[in-house]
Amino acid sequence: MAGYKAQGQDLIFALDIGTRSIVGVVGKPVGGRLKVLDIEMAEHTSRAMLDGQIEDIAQVAKVARRVTDRLEQKLDCTLERVCVAAAGRALRTETGSCTLEFPEVTRINQDIIGRLESGAVANAEAQIGQVQGQESQRRFYLVGYTVSGYHLDRYPMATLRGHNGQVLEASVVATFLPSEVVESLYTVMEAAGLEVASLTLEPIAALNAVIPADLRLLNLVLADIGAGTTDIAICRDGAVVGYAMGPVIDVPAIADEMFVSAACHDPAGRYQSVFSLAVHPDWQRQGCGRQLLNALIDLARREGRQAVTLTCRQEKIAYYESFGFVNQGTAASVHGGVVWYDMVLQL
Repeated sequence: MAGYKAQGQDLIFALDIGTRSIVGVVGKPVGGRLKVLDIEMAEHTSRAMLDGQIEDIAQVAKVARRVTDRLEQKLDCTLERVCVAAAGRALRTETGSCTLEFPEVTRINQDIIGRLESGAVANAEAQIGQVQGQESQRRFYLVGYTVSGYHLDRYPMATLRGHNGQVLEASVVATFLPSEVVESLYTVMEAAGLEVASLTLEPIAALNAVIPADLRLLNLVLADIGAGTTDIAICRDGAVVGYAMGPVIDVPAIADEMFVSAACHDPAGRYQSVFSLAVHPDWQRQGCGRQLLNALIDLARREGRQAVTLTCRQEKIAYYESFGFVNQGTAASVHGGVVWYDMVLQL
């Protein structure tokens, strides 16, 4: 805007585009931390978002511009570059790995680590292409990844840089979003007169803000009670190794259309659903899934829900029965072209 000074390279502008409101934050990095200079928030005046998914591009752009204008006025600065986060509901998470073998012992630098991690991410991306059904025809964008482990000459390592070795291995958990989710975010920012400087996922941003890397060694659990879903993530040895998520609904069984639209979410609903319970393969059969589901059950009980409901395949029925879930029979769901069973735990 005329009369305002330009946005400096050290000035970070971020927007959290939520289901109910948009929050803008402006800050500067100081000593490895972010010094917040100002915060603004504006609520959506209509149902422009559904569980973090943009429905009305013009309306969301209007609110984003309103927040930006307020910050510009307060800071006497034109904001042009913005960091944004996408909601996690539509994400696809895949694991991948890569091995590099050198003919002789080699000093490992950042370029080599970059090649190794890129190979692991490419391997994770290839897993999406193997998915059967309509989803295999969708385009996905990589929006972030976490290294779940390194090995040097078959020995586990926390970091590889500066070490010497011949056989390097890396495993990653990579996160992808459908192209329509990413492109709608970029369209909104363009309509608001902003350039996207970086894109991440809200769960990743929340984790980095709330639980720094050194605190993740304490094996903490992160809970996010949002306007669309309740999400719980668990940390082990400095990395996120699993998560559970699902909206609150007012019917006892999960229907396929709930995976498409967040309109099923009812804050006053009687049932906490479980859409997903996932644990990294390296941490399966070590109690992580049980801890995640128990945390979600405890939360539902404290929130006064009547029951917890989920669907599972036949081979998982016994697992959920060990929590007290009761098999209600074959589900109406045909998600993924397989047979599902309704499971309900009365609280």
